[in-house]
Amino acid sequence: MKGSMTAQNSFLLDALHVFVGVAVTVLAVFAFLSPEEHPLFFSLIFGLAGLLALANGLVRLSALGRAHRKKGTAFAIVFLGLLLLILCAISAVVML
Repeated sequence: MKGSMTAQNSFLLDALHVFVGVAVTVLAVFAFLSPEEHPLFFSLIFGLAGLLALANGLVRLSALGRAHRKKGTAFAIVFLGLLLLILCAISAVVML
């Protein structure tokens, strides 16, 4: 039962990577072609990267179970995701 849950998490994480990758690419093209017209796209790029890092960290944490040695890496990824979301909020406030 747990194996199917891991496969489902893996598929959802892969789908999220593809979606975020395409979205960040499109946002980056528009943000760098005309930054005066699309200043909030930079914030969205930070936000999407933060959400992706959070998802990666949470999936790692759930997959590790009781393996305490590798949880530090997963917590570091979650921390970096939260840091990126904070940068997203700060850049959105600055851009307004």
